[in-house]
Amino acid sequence: HDFKFGCAIPTRRELAQDHCTDAQIAAVYDYIAGFGNCVTPENAFKIQSLSPKEGVWDFSQADEIVQWCLDHDKTMKIHNLISLMVSSWLTECSPAELQTKCCSYVSAVLVRYKDLRLKDGRYLVYAADGFNEAVHGNRDLSPEFINAAFDAMLADSEQRWAEALD
Repeated sequence: HDFKFGCAIPTRRELAQDHCTDAQIAAVYDYIAGFGNCVTPENAFKIQSLSPKEGVWDFSQADEIVQWCLDHDKTMKIHNLISLMVSSWLTECSPAELQTKCCSYVSAVLVRYKDLRLKDGRYLVYAADGFNEAVHGNRDLSPEFINAAFDAMLADSEQRWAEALD
């Protein structure tokens, strides 16, 4: 069916950090494989995972989840691209710098994964959470900022993202 129903999926690294054995990790992934038709990565796509420092990229955890989804015919909602509460390299930016850096980050991530398809032709990524803590302390994000980031999400997409977000 088209209704998306699933669960959060941790990375193997996250499970190992929680002291799970290889057998326990395999059991978690086996359970998730039989549960629903989609997943939401817990932390693999958060800015602190993909870009722990400005200009430094580590796609290993995200790529692991993506490959698992492709292997198990699961669509995926990316959660969440910008988490200002924990992205230390963004905390000292001016609002204009923050907007520029976040838009570049969002665009780079979505361009990397936007065209991947499952075996039956469906797009792997069906949605993306742009922000977590969009209003947080003194780093409130203006509507202009959020709209600019949304425009970045749609850039270079040939209307695929626009259709998926309708």
